[in-house]
Amino acid sequence: MSPRWIGIRASAVISILGSLALLLIAGLMLVSVLINPPAPEAPTLPFPMKYFVIGMANVVILLAAWGIATAVGIFRRRRWARMSILIFAAILAFFAVGGAAMMAVIPLPETPGADPSIMPIVRAVIVGFYCVLAAIGAWWLVLFNLTRSQPYFSGPVTTSEPVRPLSITIIGWYFLFGALCCLPMALFRFPFMFLGIIFTEAGAICLYLAFAAVQMYLGLGLLRLREPARVASIAYFCVMVVSGISSLVPSRQQELLRQMRLAYSWMNQPGQDSYPFQLQWPFTLLMLLLAGLPVYFLHLRRAAFLPASLTTHSNGPGERSQALPSGASVEPEPSGAGEGPGPDKED
Repeated sequence: MSPRWIGIRASAVISILGSLALLLIAGLMLVSVLINPPAPEAPTLPFPMKYFVIGMANVVILLAAWGIATAVGIFRRRRWARMSILIFAAILAFFAVGGAAMMAVIPLPETPGADPSIMPIVRAVIVGFYCVLAAIGAWWLVLFNLTRSQPYFSGPVTTSEPVRPLSITIIGWYFLFGALCCLPMALFRFPFMFLGIIFTEAGAICLYLAFAAVQMYLGLGLLRLREPARVASIAYFCVMVVSGISSLVPSRQQELLRQMRLAYSWMNQPGQDSYPFQLQWPFTLLMLLLAGLPVYFLHLRRAAFLPASLTTHSNGPGERSQALPSGASVEPEPSGAGEGPGPDKED
């Protein structure tokens, strides 16, 4: 094995270890709800916590299975494994950076009898953990995008390389994941703030379902390289930026907190008068800045959404090349050009 590929194999080992840790966490979650009865003084929740935890444990198990399957594909040098770990790395880096920023500013709950001087250490450990995850995600994004890493994945190929850019694939799956997350929010009837307006009960349920439908359409459209979905996705992110800015108004945050407490008595705990909404602005600002990245890539990779008839040539089934400049025309090939058993030119 070439020394330059040691990092690729090490990434597969890290993926397996992380997946095993996720399986352990899922097992502990299931044991906590299936074996240990709830405490008598536990607050009454608006939904069956047992089934919610079981559902979350199943999601964790699926993530672990994804990680193990990707690691096996890396060891077997499969091309799809490179795409899989790049998508996972982008998701990992995105949520790890957001988690580190949020944990750096939000107040930690006070524990009775605990030394207050321990809390800064706890905060530093949590932020450091998120930073390590972000560093691993960034490392994988760089490593598996390097030109010298691509020859490692020389597994059998039955079709040509996909024409869909990696950035578009990540955005498409982000939309599909967001659509899935809207369903439990509608089921539990969480208040919904959109453009500074707070919706509750039936209004919130309708908005969650509407957002799920929109994100499903956008995700599937991007994965199928549909131009209307690309334009609609840019508009979606612009609207969400405006909505995020409107949510920074303190009065709106306090009203959302009040609506949450009216709906769920378990949120009426001492010391939670301003947690976490008053200090959500650093996290919200970070999300607004990151929202510009999808818009940038949707504009940068717009040529991938052009019809095949507008491209200069086709390298094979399902492949597209760069689009022609505006006003350019395709010169007809001379008779006999391109004929013969000459070798194909690789891009």
